[in-house]
This record gives sequence, C-alpha cells and structure tokens, in this order.
Amino acid sequence: MHFQSQHVEPLSGWNAAPLEPISDLASLWDTPSELWNLAANSDLPAHGQTTDPLAVQLGSVGSGTAKFLDDLPAVVQPKRANTKEDRKLAVSREAQKRFRQRQKAKQRNIETELSETKSELEQIKLRQQELESRNRLLEKVAELSKATSKDDAQPSMQSNCFKHTFSNVPKNAEGPKLAVTVRGQDQTLTVATVSQMSPADFSSLWRAYIQKLGTCLLEVEEYQTAEAEQALTKLSMEAAALVCCLCHFNADTVKVLYGLRLDNGQPVPHQPGDAFYSQLVDAAQLSEDQILDLIHLWRMCSTRRGQLANARKTKLTQIPVESFSDVQMPDPRENVANLTEMANFIKENGTEDFKVYSDTMCAIYRGVLTIKQFAQIHVHSYPYLIQIDHMLEALARQRGQPSQQQVLASAHTVDTKPHWTLLRAYHAELMANEDHIVVHIPFLKGVASQTSSGSEGSTVMTVEQGNIAGQ
Repeated sequence: MHFQSQHVEPLSGWNAAPLEPISDLASLWDTPSELWNLAANSDLPAHGQTTDPLAVQLGSVGSGTAKFLDDLPAVVQPKRANTKEDRKLAVSREAQKRFRQRQKAKQRNIETELSETKSELEQIKLRQQELESRNRLLEKVAELSKATSKDDAQPSMQSNCFKHTFSNVPKNAEGPKLAVTVRGQDQTLTVATVSQMSPADFSSLWRAYIQKLGTCLLEVEEYQTAEAEQALTKLSMEAAALVCCLCHFNADTVKVLYGLRLDNGQPVPHQPGDAFYSQLVDAAQLSEDQILDLIHLWRMCSTRRGQLANARKTKLTQIPVESFSDVQMPDPRENVANLTEMANFIKENGTEDFKVYSDTMCAIYRGVLTIKQFAQIHVHSYPYLIQIDHMLEALARQRGQPSQQQVLASAHTVDTKPHWTLLRAYHAELMANEDHIVVHIPFLKGVASQTSSGSEGSTVMTVEQGNIAGQ
C-alpha cells in the first residue's frame, strides 16, 4: 500500500471536519487517499492528548493509523505467523484424522471377517445336515439288510409272499405292464396283478425296493457316477409306478397299508406327527421354491376337493323325503329319473374329485420333486408308507398357513378355474421337458408367473414372500 504525501499547513484556526460513518471498509481499502485522511483525522478531535499543533501534526499519522488497523475485522487483517499453539492444533487434528482412518479400516476388517464367518457357518450347517441325512440313510439301509437276513432264514414265508408277485404274466394279458427289477431278476406285472396284491405281498416287495433305493442313494452321494444315477432313476420310477397303480386300483389295500408298519405288519397306534414330516423335508433338502410350490398345490387341491364335497352335500339334501318313506310310495317314473340324475351327478363328482387328487400328485412327483428327492422321502419314511397329502398339510402348518379345515370352510369363495388351467399348462410343460425327473420344474415361478390367474369378483389364491393367502 502506498500513501500519497500531503503538505502540512499551519494549524492555527484549524477546524477538524466531523467523521463520516464507515459503512464499507473494503471500499476504503481500495482508495488509499481517503483511508489516510480518515486515519489521520480520527485521532485529533477524539483524544485531544495535546494542544501542540506540531505534536498533533506529527503524532496523528502513527497513532491514528495503528488504532484503525487494530479495529479492522479479522477478514481484512493480514495473516499472522504460525504460533506454537497453532502448530499444536495442527498436529492434534492430523492425529485425530489418522485415528479415525484406523478406526474405519478396523471396522471394515471386522465386517469382512464377520461376513466370511457367517458364510463358513452356513456351509458347516449345510455339511452337517448332509452328514446327518447320510447317517440316517446308513442306519436305514443297515436296518433293512438285517431284516432281510432274518427273512432269508424263512424261505417258506418269502416264497409265499413272492409266489403271486413274480408269477408269469399270461400272454393275453391286457393293459400296461410294470417292470420289477429287484431281487436280481427282471419281471413284469400287469395292472390287474398289482391291484390284487395283499398287504403282505406289497409290504415285502416295497421293502426290497426301499433297500435298493437306499443303497443307490449312498452310491450316488459317494461316487456320483452316471451308472449310479441311472440305477436310482430306474428303481425310483418302478417304485412310483407300483404305488400309483396300487392307489388307483386297490384303495382298500392302500388304506390298510397306511395303518401298518411295513417291516413287521403291526398296526400303527397313531399317525406320524409334524416332527416326522419335518425330518423328511430336511432329508430331501427341498429348496424354498419347492416348498412354496408344494404348499400352493396342496391348497389348490384341498380347495377344489372342498368345493366338490360341498356340491355333493348340497345335492344329497335335494333327495325327496318320500324316497325313503314306507308310508307314501313315490311315483316310480319320477323316482327313477331323480335318482338316476342324482347317481350320475355323484359319479361325475367323485370322478372329478379323484382326478383333482391324481393331477396334483402327478404335478408333485413329476415336476416339483426330483427323482432323487422321491427316493429320499420314501426311504426315510420307511417303515411307513408315506401319505404325501399329510406331509403337505404338516408343511403348511409349519409355515403358518391355514389348516385344511379353514381351507375347506373358505373354499366356496375361491375361483379355482384359473388355477386348474395353469395346472394343465404345467402338465403339458412336464411332458415336453425331458429333465423333469432330474431338476425341479417351477410352478409358481414358471407357468403361474407367465399367466394372469386373477378374476374380478372372486377370491384368488396368491403367494407373496412365502405366504399363501386368500385375497
């Protein structure tokens, strides 16, 4: 900054001009001459430290300028040199910065280690489940082998059990044939032969299949060869065909088998509980998508069968009372017409009820469950003949879904037509997909997600984040 020098006039009779208010220091700083005048004049009238004109004249420059500069805001004051306190503050701030960086790095390392530990723990749990499933499978196979050895000591019982099962099939037998390859010999059975099997015959044959399936599962898990996979697939399909044939054409025998232990033929005092079915789900290692598909199909089946049951009940209430009266005989022509129409309705209703159940089981066994999971479920359920609908109901209860009674009570509010349209499309996809026995073919995330299943004015079953509810 350079100040312009001015000539000092004698001070006699000098009158100081009143000071003007400082409104903008920046503008004064830009005009050095005005800043000099203000600094020089501000000291004379305010302090009046001396009356000597020369002293006033000489002192006004130094003292007035210093006072003005001290009064300037910090914004315009020149920057001072770093003091010891400033250096201490700078060192402290740098240390705090490094400390925060170390803390953040340490936190990131802890989070990474925690994530890796969780992943390792999940892998350990999965491996533990696999080992537990394998141990149960080994125990089951050992138990079956021990039971088979005892049976071999009684050749007459074995001969009687298999005499009818492995009898030669007549050449003129009609209908589909079932292949049976257990016991080291290939045989074929007609549907009529299977439908006439006694509970003892089926129990003995089924035990042979379970033993073979258990051995194949162990070989698949241990060796993972194509030959072991093919053997497991072949035996599983034979066992599934055997059960399917028996359920279709020998309902009385199936009902008896459900109430027996197949290893000793003793009646079962009570059916297995939810814990038993939970172990089956763990043994089969079902995925979340498979569980959702199973629950949804179970609810579809229960809802539609509930609607058919309500229709039968309503139709039966329409039978005229006089048809059962001994006092007043009904007109025979009207009576035969009414009862014939009633009989046709009941027959069609029962046929559809059976078809609903069969289509659902077909979707479960051929699409949702793989062939390996089918074998695991049946091997681990032995000595009981698994009731898949009971397993699905237990699975729904564990997931907090409505009970079968609640589903049946609300069946009349549900429009099931869109769902069965989707199921038919699902069956068509299964028939066209050759891998349906090896991998899970999604239902909810497959055909159901590609087709709109809603209808206005009705309640439609939906699945949302694992919950199935009527909306």
